[in-house]
Amino acid sequence: MNELDLKSLNEQQKEAVLYNDGPLRIIAGAGSGKTRVLTHKIVYLIKELHIREDKILALTFSNKAANEMKQRALSLLNNLNYQSEYEPTISTFHSLCAKILRREIHNMNYPNDFQIIDELDQKEVLRVVYSELNILQSEFTYNSIISFIQNQKSKLKSPNDLLNDPTYKDDLRAKIYERYQIHLNKAHTLDFEDLLVFVYKLFYDEEFAGVASKWENKFTHILVDEFQDTNWIQYMIVKRLASKTNNLTIVGDPDQTIYSWRNADINIIMNFDKDFPNCKTIKLEENYRSTKKILTVANNLISHNKN
Repeated sequence: MNELDLKSLNEQQKEAVLYNDGPLRIIAGAGSGKTRVLTHKIVYLIKELHIREDKILALTFSNKAANEMKQRALSLLNNLNYQSEYEPTISTFHSLCAKILRREIHNMNYPNDFQIIDELDQKEVLRVVYSELNILQSEFTYNSIISFIQNQKSKLKSPNDLLNDPTYKDDLRAKIYERYQIHLNKAHTLDFEDLLVFVYKLFYDEEFAGVASKWENKFTHILVDEFQDTNWIQYMIVKRLASKTNNLTIVGDPDQTIYSWRNADINIIMNFDKDFPNCKTIKLEENYRSTKKILTVANNLISHNKN
């Protein structure tokens, strides 16, 4: 078979592809070729280190990015005339969690054929809830309540947690959240945030220890793109999946985080080496996309970041 050609990579990119001695943090700015590094690394693991494809997991945040990564990795493998009955799992966090729940959610007394609702469905549920509670949209827009519920779930706060907290003063929104969740549970339906929350519970509640153990052994090599945009639950899910081997490669840029409004936590990538003390950090500093003027303006702006 043909060998993987790494000549198109610069020295830092090549070092990131070849490194395979534990946790790796790649700091990669826009236009620095991080997708090229990730796809080459996936192919290197398969072709040169003989890691079976279904033992490799690559995660990112959008279907478009996941599809692009998958197509580029498979194209590289095809160019090497490599064929196998297996494929690496390359998906979004939510798609992975849905896949896990299709197999495991029965452990939580939910049917495996649960439905997943989108934002339009959420608004329809809220329309019913508002009617039941005699609430007008002028009091709380559907979008504001969806955002509120998403934030509470990402903090693992249930309606009961809020309603039983003597310091919590926003009872009406908590009651909307409670009714909303009752409707979802009754219909065996999950929203997108539930996909993460349910998997977190399967991985960390002691009563589901057997499920966690099974998935700890599922993947030997895990790669996560756009790591600066992970929130705490996503990070905890990845940590559990990587806990047996510690072969975790994260790629991100602390200067590009834009999702703090959905609880992305910049400290996760900044403090990655504290959770993984033997982690290696490689910086991809050569930009292949932007002109010198754009880079100068961007770097002048970034220089004011306190951390």
